[in-house]
Amino acid sequence: PEYASIKIIIISLYHHKHLVLELLKYGVKGFVTKNIEAEELVNAISLVYNNQFYIESGIISNPDTSIKNQNEIQNDFILSEQQKQILKLCCQDYTYKEIAEIMNIGIRTVHDHRDRLCEKLNINTRIGLIIYAIQIGIVNVWE
Repeated sequence: PEYASIKIIIISLYHHKHLVLELLKYGVKGFVTKNIEAEELVNAISLVYNNQFYIESGIISNPDTSIKNQNEIQNDFILSEQQKQILKLCCQDYTYKEIAEIMNIGIRTVHDHRDRLCEKLNINTRIGLIIYAIQIGIVNVWE
């Protein structure tokens, strides 16, 4: 890439594993939450400056392994277009039956997608899925 020498550290309120791995795919070298201690932030900057990765502890259980196996792990979190569409429709307050009709699929398929999304993202409820969709930008609450 044209700007591969630029070293990026993301500071964010949101810290879903899926989001962090997606950012790593695009060249981000570090990820910290907004409540990081100043001393730890200095450490993160130093590591990234010296061409290492830094992921704040607790976000990814073993960052070194995750980064080395990034493509393999990321595949576990990539959402299909159908899954994204289901999330969008859930956010518009359609019933699962209405979602099935709109997408021209069976209601059981909608439930299967919902179940896989919940398992993949470690989310337990439809409300949780909606919050997740908003947090990662699949839907915009201001539109």
